[in-house]
Amino acid sequence: RMSCFICSISADEFDRNTRGGFADHIHKSHNLWNYLFFLYHLRRKPLDEFTGQESYVMEMIEAKDMSFFPLGKAMDLGSNTDNANADAVSPEVLLQNKLEEVQAELQQMGKTLQQQMESNAKLVELTQRQLPKTRSISQSMKGFYR
Repeated sequence: RMSCFICSISADEFDRNTRGGFADHIHKSHNLWNYLFFLYHLRRKPLDEFTGQESYVMEMIEAKDMSFFPLGKAMDLGSNTDNANADAVSPEVLLQNKLEEVQAELQQMGKTLQQQMESNAKLVELTQRQLPKTRSISQSMKGFYR
């Protein structure tokens, strides 16, 4: 990737201005999976158990206001750092692009999961077919080791 999925700041900006560079930023500060887990967590958690921050974010999501995402901002770079890409494109377009990327990734994960489930089903079927043979062999060998 050429920019952070969460803040849209270019990889070059992090490589030039932070110790760990872009790789460190996307694995620690703006880890996509942490954001997805948090959104999933909000969907699963009872509303009456929300913290103030969770309530705030959920209200924004329900209002289709994604300004809680730190577009053009990264603490690793210090204060609010807007890069040229974040300034040139509206937050709505950036979020739509990010949503499409996430949907594509989730779709690919679904395909991979489906393939794994099909593979597992074949293994279960094979095991079930082999089980009678294994029992038969086991029964015939009981007297062999006495």
